[in-house]
Amino acid sequence: MMSAIWHGFYPGYYVFFTGAGLMDYHFKVAEKVLAPYFTWLPHSVVVAIAYTWCYIGCAYFVIGFTLLSVDKFHKVYYSMYYYFHIMLIASLILFVAMVRGNKKAKLVIKKD
Repeated sequence: MMSAIWHGFYPGYYVFFTGAGLMDYHFKVAEKVLAPYFTWLPHSVVVAIAYTWCYIGCAYFVIGFTLLSVDKFHKVYYSMYYYFHIMLIASLILFVAMVRGNKKAKLVIKKD
């Protein structure tokens, strides 16, 4: 949020930086949840895949950063049915629930 304030008071900045923050949190939670299922892969590969998947949304959220005003970026997001917003929030809720319900996910994953 500090980056959005630094760049200026445009709604698009807040959409982008909030989305980026959610994606960062999503990456951290997804790593805890998914890593135990992929023990046959090196941990660094699992982290790279999770990192790539979570940050692919930057291309989606940058629409708000580029267009800045709500009426402009809302038209673009609406044309995509706010798909990534919904997918990000739904998977984040699912992963957080899985971490809370799975004691193994709370363990520190050993590094390569």
